[in-house]
Amino acid sequence: MLFFISLFQYVLLVQSLESFVYDVDFAGAIGDGQTDDTEAFKNAWNVVCSSYISSGIFRAPHGKRFLLQPLTFNGECRSNNITFQLCSSQKTAVCKLIMSLTYLKL
Repeated sequence: MLFFISLFQYVLLVQSLESFVYDVDFAGAIGDGQTDDTEAFKNAWNVVCSSYISSGIFRAPHGKRFLLQPLTFNGECRSNNITFQLCSSQKTAVCKLIMSLTYLKL
């Protein structure tokens, strides 16, 4: 029984290390529709991109309106891939398209 619990804990640990989720709120995004959140989005990208975890998730929370200037996400990333979660629902075609955007290291 002890072995099973340890194995279960190991599986949970490995699963949690496979992806790194970073919310733009953590980078200082306000999301009130009036404050420019461009720098916070750039900072969030840099955090996710520099993570040593194999897969990163860049998340913008539901229910907020982010004011952004045109920006480009680029740079040498340690993560093998980065997924953008910009919609809380996959019901609309636009959200399905956005949810499928993934940065792949070539």
